[in-house]
Amino acid sequence: MIDPNAVPAAFLHWFQTNLTFPTLSTSKVTIGGLSFHPLLSATPPLAPYQKPQPPAGTGPHRYIELLFSQPEGFSIPANYAEIFAPDAPLSARRGFNITNFARDAGLARPVASNYFFAEFETAVKNETAETGTGSTRR
Repeated sequence: MIDPNAVPAAFLHWFQTNLTFPTLSTSKVTIGGLSFHPLLSATPPLAPYQKPQPPAGTGPHRYIELLFSQPEGFSIPANYAEIFAPDAPLSARRGFNITNFARDAGLARPVASNYFFAEFETAVKNETAETGTGSTRR
């Protein structure tokens, strides 16, 4: 997952390898009436998940999730070792270029994608106003 709108440069929020599609008969998950079959991985992420936290004043940020087919023998290219080191600081993820990474790692075009927007919001005050018919929360 990447945030291409991060300031000053794109930020890598999550990178997971070895995702598999489990047996359909055993993997069905239902949430809120919607059923789906999740992708699973028995290995830890190479870049653990960092939740979206767009800073104030930077407007909406796109968070993009891309799914690539993982080629046999896949490994992280040497020039990206600093980003994916187990003890890498989060600052190493800033400036991540997914297009260059996919090319250098020998990945084909994504097979699936998803995106969502998030924006910094200040806390909403809990105010109560009196009306002719009772209290109304604003």
